[in-house]
Amino acid sequence: MPVMTFSLDMDFPSTDTIPPPPPNLPDSLSGPSEGCLGDTAIYTTDIPLGCSAEWYINNTIQGSDSGSMQVIWTDDGFYTISLYFNCNSGVSFVDSLETTVYDTPLNPGNIDGDNAVCEFTTHTYTTSVGLNESCEWYVAGELQSSADTFMVYSFGDAGDYLIEVWAVSNCGISNQSSFLMVHTAGLAPDPPAPIEGPDESCVGFTETYTTVVGPDEDCQWKVDNVIQATSEPFLELNWSSNGEYEIEVRAVTDCGSSNPTSMQVVVYETPLVDLGNDTTIYQGQSLILDAGNTGSQYFWSTGETTQTILVTVSDIYSVEVTNFCGDDTDSILVDVITAIHQLKEKNELIAFTRENLLFVETPNQIIEEMQISKLSGKVIYKGSGMRQTRLPGNGIYILKISTNKTTFTRKLLVLNN
Repeated sequence: MPVMTFSLDMDFPSTDTIPPPPPNLPDSLSGPSEGCLGDTAIYTTDIPLGCSAEWYINNTIQGSDSGSMQVIWTDDGFYTISLYFNCNSGVSFVDSLETTVYDTPLNPGNIDGDNAVCEFTTHTYTTSVGLNESCEWYVAGELQSSADTFMVYSFGDAGDYLIEVWAVSNCGISNQSSFLMVHTAGLAPDPPAPIEGPDESCVGFTETYTTVVGPDEDCQWKVDNVIQATSEPFLELNWSSNGEYEIEVRAVTDCGSSNPTSMQVVVYETPLVDLGNDTTIYQGQSLILDAGNTGSQYFWSTGETTQTILVTVSDIYSVEVTNFCGDDTDSILVDVITAIHQLKEKNELIAFTRENLLFVETPNQIIEEMQISKLSGKVIYKGSGMRQTRLPGNGIYILKISTNKTTFTRKLLVLNN
């Protein structure tokens, strides 16, 4: 804008007329100190006799030379309204006033504050607005009393509350509000959803267990009452030992924790069966065979399905153990001695193989029956009087010979190149 400057070292013609004094400040120049975009402002003064006015806005001369000036504000900002009097005898001193022009308020800044709170608690929310602007706060559609850039609100029952704020000034209200949805929880959240994940696993496996909780709720996981590190709605576990475990999860907020949701998990070792070495017992005694691997399924050669069985007769006993992680088998020869002399005669059985031929000798005894079986229990030969027979090939066989004095049961390992 052009700026008009005046020199105070002016030569005035000699006259009896005294230049008029400057306008009396501030009464002689009047007008609004604030305005809005689009407003019309009128500034006035009292012009002394024989003088005219020179009006300036920010040092730019205006068209009026009367005692009033009318302005329509097209830009916001700070303006200096200046006034001079041109009189017959010279120019008066300057008089001025400041005017601030505001735009319609911009939208307020984001609302800062907790978006998850407990019922019946009090919280503070803040925003930002422009210079000389105030706020209109609403909660759930109700106008609040605060006109400041902060609002203190006491929540009631649990639920969702919409907080809104508008910027307000003498020039109007902002086009849009800022808003924040606040979830108010009860004193204790609801229990989490049922836990999803495998209820059987194996040692060395890593499994993931998941649940669902409400908005702004964390999880507290426990395994056999030991708190886990994560607060997420999922838990990753590496099973390092077998057994039965309880997994528990609770929903947690600042307002408290829920009742637990839980599930049971059984962790198995991969079955490994060892019935022990072949053994001998006396007639009238019994032997308990234990397949171990508690919690598995058992299939004994006797037809029994328990972890342990009681045996009292000579036989080859085998078992298959199956669980979630796999299966394994083992067998054992149990020889029941029926008479004292059998101890002396245990070494009176001679059995050997040559090129898949089995040769049997029982000195001083008559073979009444000979039976050869595979470990699976399948009989491949049964007869009487024979002292030699051909075997199908390499492998482990069970030889059972009944003589006129006793019964022999032996395992045979056949390995021919």
